[in-house]
Amino acid sequence: MHHPALGQLVLAYSPVIDRNRGVIATRLTLSPLHPDAPLSAAGVLEAIGQAWPVGGSDLWLNVT
Repeated sequence: MHHPALGQLVLAYSPVIDRNRGVIATRLTLSPLHPDAPLSAAGVLEAIGQAWPVGGSDLWLNVT
């Protein structure tokens, strides 16, 4: 998958674990490569929407 907005980000992910040690969501952390450059929030959400599977687990976005 190639989307222009993704080329402007550093992505990291981690599972979100509940008290019973089950995975309840995925936390996706987004950090801009160049903090001073404008970033299209709509473009980022579009790219994530295309990549995330329909019916997949919950996704928590963490934008830094």
